[in-house]
Amino acid sequence: MILYGFSAEVSVIDLFMAGIIPGLFLSLVFGVYAWWVSSRNGYGSVEHKFRFRNVGTAMFAAMPALVIPGVIVAGVLGGVFTISESAGIAALYALGYAMVRGRLRGQVPWKEIRLSFYNTAIDTGVVMFLLGTSGLLTWVLTRSQTPQALAALMEGFSPSVTLMMINVFLLVLGLFLEPAPALLLCTSLLLPLAKAMGVDPVHFGIIMIVNLQLGVLSPPVASAAIVTSRIAGITMDQQIRALRPFLGLGTLALLVITYVPGFSLWIPHMLAK
Repeated sequence: MILYGFSAEVSVIDLFMAGIIPGLFLSLVFGVYAWWVSSRNGYGSVEHKFRFRNVGTAMFAAMPALVIPGVIVAGVLGGVFTISESAGIAALYALGYAMVRGRLRGQVPWKEIRLSFYNTAIDTGVVMFLLGTSGLLTWVLTRSQTPQALAALMEGFSPSVTLMMINVFLLVLGLFLEPAPALLLCTSLLLPLAKAMGVDPVHFGIIMIVNLQLGVLSPPVASAAIVTSRIAGITMDQQIRALRPFLGLGTLALLVITYVPGFSLWIPHMLAK
């Protein structure tokens, strides 16, 4: 969201608020399906019988991580720090929590902390390079009038059909590119077309983000699926087979998010009043 906000010159706070209902909707869709599959196959029926007390225990255990987005949103809305500073605050909080928890358990995870710094430096370098090149790409596209040519090409289609074509394009692109570079490269190209159709830039940002997040779960790259399969200790084939229904449901949810702007815009509009 921060990358899209930078590229599209859209309020990141509006994007945060716009993502609440779509995020809850996706969570509900996936959660209901996961509950149905678990009930049908008897997953967890022996190991963990459902009790509301267990829900409270799990929430308490997850609270240190759940605090981070709350601190970010409250701090930015309250004017305590900016969007950029909020990322640093969140990183310091996570580092401090890891060290305190490690100290209480008798072993601070220095190796993992060093690895996190190393990976962060690499990811930051890639993102900064992409930010620079995306600015150049924007200039080239503007000078060549590519957005205008694309809008003229789409004149024969209704906005609904055009949005469907954009969704298909982003879903296919997400199969091969990570969300960050795909977002930076496509915002300059597709946002002017969306504005020409009367689509709100905040709503369009949510559409792009959901599209590209579905891509990281889909083969052939499926970077997120690779990570989760390693955590779960299962093969990639098992992971992909289990993901197929979720990808189908996610695509259906994406269509609802695309064609019902109120899902994304209701909270930002309410806060703006």
